[in-house]
Amino acid sequence: MANHQSSIDIPLLGALLKGRPHIWYALAYYARKPILGFFIKRIGFALDRDSASGSAHGLLRGLRALSKNPCDVMIFPEGARFNDGNVHEFLHGFVVIARKTKLPVVPVYMPFNGRVYPPEAFWLRRHHLVVFVGPSFELLSDETDEAFVARVRGWFLEKQALINV
Repeated sequence: MANHQSSIDIPLLGALLKGRPHIWYALAYYARKPILGFFIKRIGFALDRDSASGSAHGLLRGLRALSKNPCDVMIFPEGARFNDGNVHEFLHGFVVIARKTKLPVVPVYMPFNGRVYPPEAFWLRRHHLVVFVGPSFELLSDETDEAFVARVRGWFLEKQALINV
């Protein structure tokens, strides 16, 4: 799971996986776009944040696929792209995935991607990239969803504080 600042986040995370099989969770909004939708339907599952049943349906479709073919799952826990340099509140979808699959969560913090390719840009801008890959976070059997979210998000906030010093 990673913070999301830029369209460059997606290929960068893909490169970090070094060819390992993976699926993506993406917003249904993007799945309805002609070109993006083509790819999303082939490599991932759409989550409709405007509908609880739509979100659950996309999440369950992905979980069923994972039960047949275990692989890495890519998700942006903030649920949107934010280019203000802050770590925002996390949605709980990643906790559901961790609880159902028993897979660890590996956080990835990329603080400057929004400067390299901000939403309004056509061309990439020159700026150094920094990528922090965290330790695996195991969901403890007696841990609440809120506690797990706080623990994982705390790691992101620690990295954000290092950058803002």
